[in-house]
Order: sequence, then C-alpha cells, then structure tokens
Amino acid sequence: MKRAVHMLGGLLAAMAAAVAGPRAPAQGNYYEKPVQVLGLDVEEHIGDSLPMELTFTNEEGRAVRLGDYFKGTKKPAVVTLVYYSCPVVCDVVLTKQAEVFGKLDYTPGVDFTALVFSFDHNETFERAAQAKEFRFSAYDRRATPGVSEGWRYHVGEDSSNRALADALGFRYRRLGDGNYSHPICQFVITPDGRISRYLYGYPDDARDLKLALMEASEGKLVRTVGERFLSFCYVFDESSGKYTLRVFRIMQIGGAITLLIVGSAIGVMLGTERLRRRKKKGSRGDLPGAGHGAVTTG
Repeated sequence: MKRAVHMLGGLLAAMAAAVAGPRAPAQGNYYEKPVQVLGLDVEEHIGDSLPMELTFTNEEGRAVRLGDYFKGTKKPAVVTLVYYSCPVVCDVVLTKQAEVFGKLDYTPGVDFTALVFSFDHNETFERAAQAKEFRFSAYDRRATPGVSEGWRYHVGEDSSNRALADALGFRYRRLGDGNYSHPICQFVITPDGRISRYLYGYPDDARDLKLALMEASEGKLVRTVGERFLSFCYVFDESSGKYTLRVFRIMQIGGAITLLIVGSAIGVMLGTERLRRRKKKGSRGDLPGAGHGAVTTG
C-alpha cells in the first residue's frame, strides 16, 4: 500500500541551505520546511515493480537496460539515486555506502547487486566512472571476481531518470544555481525487481542493510544460525525507519531454550535413575544363596 513518508526536515533543510546559500529568516513557524524542500517527501511503493524497460549508460559507456540486472538472478539489489556533481550530500552518501559495503558480510556482485544512478541528465559516463573509482579503489574486496560487474554507476536521459525516480517514489528538484534538492534514501529491491525496503538517511548501518538484503532475498542469503537468529528476531519499524528487536520473538526463543534445558535435565535425571536401578538389581542377583540351586541345612 502506497503511503507518504515524511523525511527528516532538519536534514533536508540543512542540505538545501548548503546548496542554495543564505536566505532571509522565515516568518511564522520556526520548524517550517524551507521552500526548496517542499514536496520532496518520499512516497513508498513497497511491492511495486521497477520499470525494467528503462535504458541507462553505465560507467564504461555501455548502454544497459534496467531489466538486465534482474534477469535470471537470485540476488537482491541496492539502488541509490544521487548526482555526481553534488557539492556535499551525495558525495557523503556514496562514500558512506562504500564504507558500509566494506563492513558487510555480503559482497556486491557476488551476493547482491549495487546500482547507482545519477538523476542529472547533464552528467556523463566519464563522471560516473570517476565517482565509482574513488569508492571502488578503497574497497578491500575489489579484486573478487564479479564485484566490479555487480557494482555499477550510471547516467541517463531525463526521461529515464524521471521514470525510475517516479517508480521509487523519489522526488528531486533542480535549483536556480544548477544544484538539486532531494531526499536521502537507499532502495532495496528483490531479485525479481520489486521494491522491498526503503532505508533513509546516510548509509551508516551495516546491520540494517544486511537485514534488508536478507528480507529482500526471502531467506536465500541466510546461511548461518546467527543470520537465522537475526532474520527471526528483527523487524523493520516503520516509525523509526530502522530494524528493531522483536521482544516477543526473543521471549519465544528464550522459552524454547528454557524448555530444551529443562527437558534435557529431566532426561538426564531419568536416565541416571534407570541406570542406578539396573545396577542395584544386578548387585542383588549376585548375592550368595540368591540362585535357585542353593542348598540349605537345618
């Protein structure tokens, strides 16, 4: 079900102030959003499919269809919308995202696909290549086969950029100085191209991204008991935009462990008691005169 998600006004206001310069103090409510960010809330389209027919140019200058990244794959994807010439925010977003990828147990191109798109139609694939190289060169698993092919930066025509942003519910606006106002969000996509989760703010939480990828993969990325525990005990909190522990699930696990311990203890006690009785019975059978052929004298 589609719903409007109101982004952090203070964060957007700071971004708008950084790119638009100083302005006169606003009249009225101190907490009113500046005009530069009005109407730029994200509208979530959970469960909707992305328009797979859209075409873009990757950082190598090759034309690609969005659907090519989701054809015959079991990998979820992380989609990020930025513009590479952004003076502050987008640069931080991409750098922090690369840092989180470095902390993540999963590897782009191996376990999931990372797709970055510029919504500025004036940017070139050479600029996209520079933006990727700056982050990719610091990634310690960059030599892993498939990583570069599964971590792509793109540019596109205005029509494709707008269509992708609209499908994701992401709004942006060009300012008079050529910069843009926009939200900060990562989009986690299922292997078949449906929107699974929105992660707001700067990407700095590897646990949340891991949980979102596990959720989008429908358990296919869950490989260990610890990851199974994470996927079972954490749920996405719509109000905070973060994954939080489900207390009831913790209680369920605690109760199950308690029952297992108590059951095991009872089993050990019963087994010990049976063994004791057998030994006692055996020792009685070995007493002198206990056999049927015993001879007595009077």
